[in-house]
Amino acid sequence: MMNDPTSTADPDDQALRPRLREAFARLDPGQVEIPPALDAEILSRAKRDFTRRLRFRSAVRWTAAAASLAAAVAIVFIVRASFFHRPAPVAKGDINANGKVDMLDAYLLAKHLAAGDKIDQKWDMNGDGVVDQRDVDWIANHAVQISPANGATGGTQ
Repeated sequence: MMNDPTSTADPDDQALRPRLREAFARLDPGQVEIPPALDAEILSRAKRDFTRRLRFRSAVRWTAAAASLAAAVAIVFIVRASFFHRPAPVAKGDINANGKVDMLDAYLLAKHLAAGDKIDQKWDMNGDGVVDQRDVDWIANHAVQISPANGATGGTQ
């Protein structure tokens, strides 16, 4: 009898249990009636909140996917551009590497010579092994030559 949790040695405890059960029974109102309109409103709000959260999660997923795709496309273009981009060959006499031989190139070479700057040997236009005023004259001469292709001034093409 000692192992039975419902049995106690105190007889007052035995008399108290039925009274407690009755008190608890009076407290339990039984099944609560919820008005159908309230039940429908609760269900409607729950569905609306669930749908809103579902749309938000879907939007986050699509936004993340679009951002990932945009990053991948950008990376592909950057990598492709770096692999296939070759600098345009610089024309002989194009000191500033702007793609054309003009009087600015002659001026820049003359300025470098006058300042005593370090001179690049590729600026030896006449091939005599020395970069000097004759190379400036060579660039100036080529800058003002008339091109037979288009009949305009402005150097060699």
